[in-house]
Amino acid sequence: MEIYVRAELPESCYIHEAALWVSLGIVPRFLSDGYGNDIRSSADEHLDQMQALTSSDFFEVAPVIQTIIKSANPERFSTALALTYGRGAPEIEANIRRLQGVISDMMRSVKENSHLERIIADCEVELSQDEKALEAEALIRPYISELERRSEIGQAAIFNAVASGRLSTLGVRVANKTNERSDDGNDENISGEFQSVPAEHWRQSSINWRTSAISIEGDEFGWVGVQMLMRDLLKMFPRPEAVETPFSGLMSGAALILDANHKVPTSQITRRPGRPGLGDGNIQLAVRYEFTRRRENGELPKKVEAINEAVAEWVKEVFNQKPSRSSVQRYLADVLSTKGD
Repeated sequence: MEIYVRAELPESCYIHEAALWVSLGIVPRFLSDGYGNDIRSSADEHLDQMQALTSSDFFEVAPVIQTIIKSANPERFSTALALTYGRGAPEIEANIRRLQGVISDMMRSVKENSHLERIIADCEVELSQDEKALEAEALIRPYISELERRSEIGQAAIFNAVASGRLSTLGVRVANKTNERSDDGNDENISGEFQSVPAEHWRQSSINWRTSAISIEGDEFGWVGVQMLMRDLLKMFPRPEAVETPFSGLMSGAALILDANHKVPTSQITRRPGRPGLGDGNIQLAVRYEFTRRRENGELPKKVEAINEAVAEWVKEVFNQKPSRSSVQRYLADVLSTKGD
């Protein structure tokens, strides 16, 4: 039996979400800012949220992948996606090399720091998973490539509509140097008011679909958080270009129940697995051990800001990663919650 429930649509959606709706029928969903609000409507957000980096993992279409690509097996496709977390081969290979380096470095210090043994074990588990993920990525790469091709068709449709002025968009205007996601982990705050993005600012070469941002050549300002109202999108594109599958069923209360004889391709993966964080939790675990030890030995600075700086420096030294301020605060949550006055 297949049961579906109504989805509450957000008031607006990012341009990459609009393209996925047009091309693959992926419905934009509520994006929480942690306070019960949709981050799309906030013009005072961390840059990493405002840019809304989208993933090409395609979990939403996994259960019905066979209606799009006949040769694809939904269960195998979903299983492979769960292993890769939507990452491509270069990203997986880079993480494998990083883990190998971390394990090698920690092995040299394990005698002086016995708590590193658990971190090494966790890294070895993650390394094994990523080696399997690399094999899975090779299997689904042709399917991902086809889905990305179709996504680009959706992008072309959205671009044509907004560049011609037939579909309006909104964004927050910022300096172009801010209009690029930084690789050093900084999560700079931006603020401002949403304004109408002029149609003439839409150039194919200026759009970053992955971050829903526009950089204007020769202009010191660009746009982030570029989005459109859902009602405008659905008025122009009421139905996606995806393959349609007829079905029959009944509305029963708030649920739509398909006929028992109707078969919908389903997947064993019923919930999208969480994308791994920096080091898949290994860094947070290491920080917890190291700074709990420092706290118990009275080695922590008195000021929280100084502790944050100490964590950032230690993570940089041990893991060769520069964590963002919000990541450091998350790492320290357990440590500081039990810190004495």
